[in-house]
Amino acid sequence: MAEISNPRYSRPIDVHRWSDHPEVKALVEEIWRD
Repeated sequence: MAEISNPRYSRPIDVHRWSDHPEVKALVEEIWRD
C-alpha cells in the first residue's frame, strides 16, 4: 500500500460500513491477507 501523503486528511475505516465497490473489496482482502 502507498503511504498517506498527508494523514491529517485521512480517517479510520468504519468497520461497520458495507460496500460492494470492487476497490473496497480489494482493500479489505489486502488487509486480511496482511
